[in-house]
Amino acid sequence: MHSYLRTTAPLEDEVKMRGEGMIKLRLGHSQVGTVIIPDVVFINDGRKVRYFSPSFFSACNVAFDIEEGVHLARLTIDFASPHETSGTRVLVVICSTDRVRCYDDGAQLYKCIIECDQNISDFSAGDAVVRDEDFSLILFHHSTPDAIKSITRSKELWSSAWNLQGTRRLKNIAYVYFTSLSKIDDINDLERIAMSSQGQITLTTTSPDQAEEITTVNVYRESTEGRTAKLKVQVGVELLSPPHLRLHIPRRPNTPYYEIVQPEVFRVGLLPKAKLSLKKVFFNKYLATVDNRLMAGFDNIIMGHASTIEGLKAPYDEENTDYLMHLERLNLENDLFDFWKSHKNTDQVSNRNPEKRELDPLE
Repeated sequence: MHSYLRTTAPLEDEVKMRGEGMIKLRLGHSQVGTVIIPDVVFINDGRKVRYFSPSFFSACNVAFDIEEGVHLARLTIDFASPHETSGTRVLVVICSTDRVRCYDDGAQLYKCIIECDQNISDFSAGDAVVRDEDFSLILFHHSTPDAIKSITRSKELWSSAWNLQGTRRLKNIAYVYFTSLSKIDDINDLERIAMSSQGQITLTTTSPDQAEEITTVNVYRESTEGRTAKLKVQVGVELLSPPHLRLHIPRRPNTPYYEIVQPEVFRVGLLPKAKLSLKKVFFNKYLATVDNRLMAGFDNIIMGHASTIEGLKAPYDEENTDYLMHLERLNLENDLFDFWKSHKNTDQVSNRNPEKRELDPLE
């Protein structure tokens, strides 16, 4: 857990809202099993389309052949609005007949049913734009006024070699960084984008059988004065890189759950030194575009085990390949249900040869 707290109450039996949405998801494999990884959820609340960024999620439950050839998957997801420390938990139900789209990196988009015991719109991460049965997220890029002026003049956003931690440079990928935070007001906001005025953030282990430990991890040293200007950008959901995870196994109840690392941070992975192009669509809003040949990514994400200090820090290192979640490259012929049914009770980890992130040596 970070030095800023985020809590969510258990889902109550009484369902106050039941509606339809869309979920972009992936299928991931690790030493502890296979899970559905939620990237982002979209809901039309009758006034506008909003996107919801997962903070935590449960392992999924899959039921095959509830009718002939029809399968269901269920998982719970925690959402919280940017800047907020209190979230809500929802039940998401996905049917095998409701796939809408496949993405080049193996992610898929499904219609889904969402059940919640609160007004879910209060917990959205921001607004979304609908385009051809797909979505763009309204995100922000924060910097100094001079830097933002330079970006708007050039209509380009340069990718950064810095890793998520902001302390080492990646050699075989670069990222353009966005956030759902519309403003960076205080030190807690800095920590939400993996920065700190002290150059460190605090983490706490979650262990089923020992006392919790507290540690710090070095991050990019920054002050709120360096993030006083912003650019509002529509970013296609297909451009977003998957976030890293942590696995938590609490003492009570002993039910594992997964944490999205830095859920307010959104990254677009590109080849080193590549750029995103910006097209002005409104007075103060831009659309991000990029040649697909410049996109870059990996067939895995980091999944640190929160029971140890090493596992807690792993998602920030990005070179620690001992903690991995392997991403299945799903496609039109092979959705998550087909794959799960045809590969049930099989080892999906041992024979993998994961792509590695290459970083410059520690100074």
